[in-house]
Amino acid sequence: MTITKLLNSINRKNLLIVGIGNTLKGDDGAGCEVIKNLQLKMVQDVILSEAKNLAFLDVGSAPENYTKKIKDFKPETIIFIDAVEMKEPSGTVKIIDEKEIISGYYTTHNMPLNLFIDYVKQETGAKIIFIGIQPESTGFGEVLSAPVQKAVEMLVDEVTTQYKLV
Repeated sequence: MTITKLLNSINRKNLLIVGIGNTLKGDDGAGCEVIKNLQLKMVQDVILSEAKNLAFLDVGSAPENYTKKIKDFKPETIIFIDAVEMKEPSGTVKIIDEKEIISGYYTTHNMPLNLFIDYVKQETGAKIIFIGIQPESTGFGEVLSAPVQKAVEMLVDEVTTQYKLV
């Protein structure tokens, strides 16, 4: 399924988009960069800023610290975006099934993300979607690589385009 088809298919009531990552480690900050850019677009765009059922949350590299904020929003759908080692070309964007997070795909963080996702799902009853971006480099002090920056821009454009059509 493409990102466009995914965004068209989800229930848009109380959609929460969560970026995960460490912005000090190059491409590891991809999820956070998506959120930062969406928040900037929301401020600049009248239609997006009036989307009361849409929220963006940058949880950095410690998503477990944001469970209360996530629950308080009462999301029906949560889209998590993170850098994920998928053994794909840099900048590849994939929708990852929850089972794949457990069985083979790994984010660039040390925490067991599948446990966090299970907890959030249990606490909110929300539909969970996970989007991974293949990093090129996650070295300390690096900036986003060109392929990952393109992936970030594509995701931001897709979300903004879909919400302008509402």
